[in-house]
Amino acid sequence: MAKKPTPVQTEKKDTESKKSLNIKLILLVVGIIFVLIAGAGAAYYFLVMVPAAHTETTEGAETVDESATENAHAVKPTHPIEQVPVIYHAFKPLTVNITAPGPVRFLRINITVVTRTAAVVAALEKHLPRIQNDLLTQLSGQSYTVINTQEGKNSLRENLKKMLNDILTKSREPADIQDILFTELLMQ
Repeated sequence: MAKKPTPVQTEKKDTESKKSLNIKLILLVVGIIFVLIAGAGAAYYFLVMVPAAHTETTEGAETVDESATENAHAVKPTHPIEQVPVIYHAFKPLTVNITAPGPVRFLRINITVVTRTAAVVAALEKHLPRIQNDLLTQLSGQSYTVINTQEGKNSLRENLKKMLNDILTKSREPADIQDILFTELLMQ
């Protein structure tokens, strides 16, 4: 026959099962606390640390961008979000008598300045009489055979860009002209 457990053995088993249950309960609580702490740490990292690092990076890019205007060899960041939109400023059409010998006597040209700085547009308007004078002088000395080629047009664009930047620099104005566009070029 099977022996019946004695009351001491029953108490011993109950105590062991309670201890086992207590250990399991403690391990479960410790595990839950660990998961909560890990989740809080991850939330802190992604919500506080990563945006702060991104802010420091963009602030650093702004300092590089500011120093790039002082140093032409500095690398500018090319983040499309951070770039300032392009500003096109068109001058009134100019008609010039060409003094160089050749079949052409008149040159009619529309020039548009490309910049990213609104202060450049204001400076161009402020110094418009001097700019028009220098443009007329520069354009009247051009030759039909030179302007009629693609290289000649590109050279003229670069010369006009340099001339306008020089005028603005000498006038102590912002000189950030990025390009010169010809919207009309007619020779007659």
